[in-house]
Amino acid sequence: MYMSSRVLHADPAKLPDAMSFIGYVVDRLNTEHGASFGYSVQIGNDPTAIGVTAPWETLGAYQEMRASMAGDQELQSAIRVGSELFTTAEDVIGQVLAPAGDRGAFAETTGALVHMPAAFEAIEFALEVAEYASGLMGRPIGVITAMTGDLSRIMWLGYGSDLDDLAQATATAEADAGSREFYKRSADLIVPGSAERNLWQLLG
Repeated sequence: MYMSSRVLHADPAKLPDAMSFIGYVVDRLNTEHGASFGYSVQIGNDPTAIGVTAPWETLGAYQEMRASMAGDQELQSAIRVGSELFTTAEDVIGQVLAPAGDRGAFAETTGALVHMPAAFEAIEFALEVAEYASGLMGRPIGVITAMTGDLSRIMWLGYGSDLDDLAQATATAEADAGSREFYKRSADLIVPGSAERNLWQLLG
């Protein structure tokens, strides 16, 4: 399975309009093109960041959606007008090595860079971490590796019902002796200082 992700940064003065525009685009892609897009806003970091993601069984399905989208003249006209609402955008395609389960109301992503000489060992480590954390927290934790952009990027993904739910899961992991052992083992696999945690509220 694969996941496409686009993170857009809205002009701060046009943020409400930008969110409404993304809501329209996501709804049209899902209803008219058979996709399963969702969108979210970042919490506690960049207030202008809006993420748009979708799962794909194959890259061929992703390609077909892009072709269908290109032929939608109404959508393309809206995109030309709506582009002025944003300052930057970045696309990434990732391979889902372990699924995170159904989307929740909130999501937590923890991304890091792996040492490329130990990339395969780092991926095995990431999957081991996810399996352990899933058992500890009682919910699936996903693992996604980058197929485009910086190939050293790896990400863990988990969902929760609210921010307190995510905070409790983090506190559980930090208090667990087994989790602390994973931190020690990461020294030769993860680039120091590269880990970054982000919280997202899913809006659609």
